[in-house]
Amino acid sequence: IDFGLAVDSQSWVTERGKWRTEYIGGDSRYWPPSSWIMHLLGPEGFAGREDLCQQYQHRLDIHGLGITALELLCTLGFLVPSPTEAGAGEVAAAWEAVLHAWQCYKQDVWQWWSAVYQVFSSG
Repeated sequence: IDFGLAVDSQSWVTERGKWRTEYIGGDSRYWPPSSWIMHLLGPEGFAGREDLCQQYQHRLDIHGLGITALELLCTLGFLVPSPTEAGAGEVAAAWEAVLHAWQCYKQDVWQWWSAVYQVFSSG
């Protein structure tokens, strides 16, 4: 699975790898924090942030896959009617919290993405 820019993995992950110079691709709504660091600060932005540098080099698609899975789960969760069985209240409350958190996350991310998209699409 590749949610972004397809590159040769052998040339990507080295000390002087292409991760330092290749442009970021893909839908920024699915970018991990490390992609934003690279986009805004370049490879120098990873100084003192080894974990995020490792994420950028080795785990970009894992974040996108996780967001996609969460989006699918919550989209389906919104379609299911609230349970009315006895004892289902705790489960329903837990799902409501997850769905609410997703709704807030999605609203914010889509709003930021829209602003960035406007800048790049209108020049």
